[in-house]
Amino acid sequence: MMTRNKNKRGIGSSSVHRGINSSYLQGEKAAPELRERFADRLLSAFTKKELSIDNWDPLSEHSQDLKLILGPGAKRPVHIILTEMTPREAATFAAGEFASIALQAQSH
Repeated sequence: MMTRNKNKRGIGSSSVHRGINSSYLQGEKAAPELRERFADRLLSAFTKKELSIDNWDPLSEHSQDLKLILGPGAKRPVHIILTEMTPREAATFAAGEFASIALQAQSH
């Protein structure tokens, strides 16, 4: 299942993402070092299994409002609201990602 971020709120403090605000990570002017730091901390959350998904029912046939929680055991966990993508949206997103990867591969 592909999902997209439905919420543009900043990411607050937690043991996983201390001091990173997602508004600084969006758009062309985002600081590369902040993106790198965010990616490192996100990787850490995944590898340490410090995340969960609320409101997910794999048997549901209807669109669901999902909530990705980073650092669920942290003092201030990060909640990111997600919504399920349509198959068309997922295909468009995937095609864009594959094109981006191909362009990056050409430049190396």
